[in-house]
Amino acid sequence: MKNPIAWSANFTTPYAAELILPYNSSLVYMNSAPAGASVVNDTLILDLTPGHWDVSYVMPPPSTAPPPIGVPGRPSSAYTYWDIAAVAAIAAVAVAVVAAIRMGRGMRRGPSTARDPDDRIIEFLRRSGGSATEAEIRRALVIPKTTCWRAIKRLEREGKVRIEKRDKENVVHLG
Repeated sequence: MKNPIAWSANFTTPYAAELILPYNSSLVYMNSAPAGASVVNDTLILDLTPGHWDVSYVMPPPSTAPPPIGVPGRPSSAYTYWDIAAVAAIAAVAVAVVAAIRMGRGMRRGPSTARDPDDRIIEFLRRSGGSATEAEIRRALVIPKTTCWRAIKRLEREGKVRIEKRDKENVVHLG
């Protein structure tokens, strides 16, 4: 998106990403600090962590743009500031599309979330009268042992459950 002063890129990515700003542009705003940054041939490259990003930058005057690459049938001097800006906008859209496609590949079908095992464990404990062994939870919810244990420990840290050791077995109680 472009306002009269600066260009903006607003997107969300579930993966670490690299944002390459147009040649010789100047970064004017970021909603968060990038994981890293580098400059290659007067082009700023930002290393971004997963999450939502708002980035604004300004383009240089046309006289500081890189030498244009010739296109058959069009003299190279015919490139304008707007030609370069259009290419930059297309590149920004391409980055957003690639991020959306990559995000879609990693998602499971249905309403599951990153905290899905936690929610399922709490619901199972409610239905089981407030307590169950770790093994019962794993079997009923078909959760791998390590995933189940980590979720239970996370719920314990949050105060939602408490763990009782009984005859070499963990009994989980609602907090």
